[in-house]
Parts: sequence; C-alpha cells; structure tokens
Amino acid sequence: MSNIILCTDFSDSSRNALKYTCELTYAGKVNLRLLHVYTIPVNYSGDGVSLSTLNDAFDSVEEQLRTERMWVKENYPEIHVATKAVTAGSFIDGILDEIAEEYADAVVIGAAKDYSDLWLWDSDTLKALIELPVPVLMIPPSITYRPLHKLAFACDMRHIGTHTPVEEIKRFASLTNARLHIINVINKEAEGYNSDAQQAMLQDMLKDLHPEFHQLKADNVISAISNFVTEQQIDSLMLIPRRHGIWDSLLHKSHTKELAKLNRIPILGMHEH
Repeated sequence: MSNIILCTDFSDSSRNALKYTCELTYAGKVNLRLLHVYTIPVNYSGDGVSLSTLNDAFDSVEEQLRTERMWVKENYPEIHVATKAVTAGSFIDGILDEIAEEYADAVVIGAAKDYSDLWLWDSDTLKALIELPVPVLMIPPSITYRPLHKLAFACDMRHIGTHTPVEEIKRFASLTNARLHIINVINKEAEGYNSDAQQAMLQDMLKDLHPEFHQLKADNVISAISNFVTEQQIDSLMLIPRRHGIWDSLLHKSHTKELAKLNRIPILGMHEH
C-alpha cells in the first residue's frame, strides 16, 4: 500500500489537487495524509498575546483539515485518509519530517499558477520539486483529472544508471496502467554521444512495462518535449529536476510558449538515488 502526503493550504488549487489525487488513486490501495505545514512567523515573540493568536490559528487549521477529510470520506469512501497539522521553521522542513515519519512514497502539491508562470511560483513550491527525496506530483490549477493512458519520462540518456529512479517510474505506471514513453532529446551538447548502452540498461530495468523509446533531435529541449507531449497526447510527464539540465531550462522565462503546452498535464518530479 502506498503512502501519499498531500500538502494543503485550503486554497482552491489545493482542493483541486486533492480531487485529482482522489480520482487518480481511487482504484488503488493508498494511505492519503492531508498535511498542513504552519510556519512560525519570524516576528513571533512568544508572549501571551502571540501564543493565543497562534493557538487560534492552529484551531482553525484543524477544523479546515476535518472539513477536507469529511469531503474525501463522503466522495471517495474507499480511500483511507488521515490529517495532520504541524508547525515548522519552514515548509520544506515540515514535509521532510512527515516523509520520514510516515515512510511516504510521494508528495502531492497543488500549484497556485500554471507552468507558464513557473518563475512566479513561490520558492517553497520550487524547493519541494527539487529538494524532497520522494517523487513530487505537481497539479496546476487548470488541470482536471482524466484517465492517464500515456506517460512520458523525459531524460538525458547520458545520466542513466543504477541511480535512476526506476522503481518510482514503475510504481506510477502501475498506478495508472498507462503506456510508458521514454524521451531522450539530443541537442548540440549530446551530439556524437553514443547512448545505446544507457538505453539498453533502461530498457532492461523497465522491461516489464515495455516502454517505447523516442530520440528527438532539437536545440531547444523544452520545445521538443512540449511538442512531443502535445502531438502524442501525453497525459503526464515525469522528469528528474536537477539544478542543471532539463529542469534548469524550464526556469527560463523565454520558454513561456512551450511551457503553456504542458498546462493541461501533471508533472511528476523524481530524484536519483
């Protein structure tokens, strides 16, 4: 049974992510934990007035979590759902503690903005994608659930090895029963590099899924991926958000048009072991 943490701030985007997650996991065996991380204000003084205000805020959070839990139980009775509110020095610290405590397999976050506004996202959301040790499923507000028939894993074959998150790919593919496509974009930096050995290794590690491999030659990696996603009607995109490479390219404002093509699908950020 998978353990999934869904981070909520009780916004419309968080509720949208919750509904998407429930639809996605409804047929599977999943423990869903709704987590709200309450960060202590930097100007918190610890006096009686501040303590009272903090307690009132925490009581409100607990009530909102109960409301969310009841919504899940009423609409998706087969999902095992629990709630938790924690205080932490930072959003990331709060999630990291919960991942360790619950042995979480994945984290879901509802983004306040679309991918085309990626550089306007708050830093906590971007840090979660890059720094959390488990897969992070990002659900922008414009996305509504539909069955996933095609998954794509965008990678650089030069970096494929035993550290590649194969088990996470298998778990997500198994959850969705979707067809897996592997995308390798060859740009100027990769020209002349023979990736046959890495592709054979990845094909062997994922042989049970019978993935379909695609090599795309293009100078603009993001444009190549977004065009492929659109043309092949990919339902979800998996990638490894390194600080350099594909994810680093995503953060450039010049890719607004290409990123807009991805606004209809969730992105699953995974991490090497």
